[in-house]
Amino acid sequence: MFFSGVVANIIVALIIGRIDFVYIAAVGTLVTRCANIYFARVDPRASYQPLASPLPVSS
Repeated sequence: MFFSGVVANIIVALIIGRIDFVYIAAVGTLVTRCANIYFARVDPRASYQPLASPLPVSS
């Protein structure tokens, strides 16, 4: 997770000044909507452990 955080910060630092705020807000909204849909589709009887591994990386 440390490595992916560093890579994400580098990418954001390089492109944040070139992207209009409207696009940043739209992508943030879309990702938040996808996360809500993902959590709504989780089977409540399923074990938490298989779901815990990809979540920190994908968020």
